[in-house]
Amino acid sequence: MIIEFWKADELKKEFVVTASFYQLKVGEKMFLCRNHAIIKRKGSIRKNIRDALIIMANPGSCQPQDTSSEPPIMQNNLSNIPYVPVNSDPTQYQIMRLMKLMDWKEVSIINLSDLCSGNMSEFKQRLLHVENHSVNSHSIFSEERFIEREKYFNAVDKKVILAWGKDQSIKKLAITAIKLLPEDKTLYGLKFPDQNWAYRHPNPMLKTRCITWLEDINRQLSSQHNIKAEKY
Repeated sequence: MIIEFWKADELKKEFVVTASFYQLKVGEKMFLCRNHAIIKRKGSIRKNIRDALIIMANPGSCQPQDTSSEPPIMQNNLSNIPYVPVNSDPTQYQIMRLMKLMDWKEVSIINLSDLCSGNMSEFKQRLLHVENHSVNSHSIFSEERFIEREKYFNAVDKKVILAWGKDQSIKKLAITAIKLLPEDKTLYGLKFPDQNWAYRHPNPMLKTRCITWLEDINRQLSSQHNIKAEKY
């Protein structure tokens, strides 16, 4: 199958992204966080059950469209944060391409960490800062966010796609997430052969590798050849 690599301008006409943002104060620093994002086809009727849930490392460079908005400062109760339109990033465009291939109407995105940063080096520094302050609430897989996590899993069809990459900084978070994945969901993801906990990211920078990811995950989803996540 030849994969068409639709351009961002085409995808923006067909899909819309909304997300819920909050601010997390850790020590003297304040961090922008995103706990949930939804990619939806324009004009499609809102479904009670979404087509898939995708789990990645962090929200990347995703930002609210309205830069003057002030997301609420939150700690643990994240259930009532308003959803706002966002400026789509390259990873979200890649998910839209997958949605076109699978003819999906709506997908849900959560992350191992809610800390927003488009720069991996900066993300590692932020992650180290929250860990040094023993703050776990930036992760939806922390114990105190059980109810919120279950809500997102319950609102999706059986398909859960693991796609958080293999950076060593997220290994502990990834292993925790794998332990908490619901038994009643069907897992998909392109595992790295040398890292049992790691799964290829949808947007590996080079266009050729992005196309390869689309080809491989489309083949896996279409064949219903789900995976078994390594349990620790």
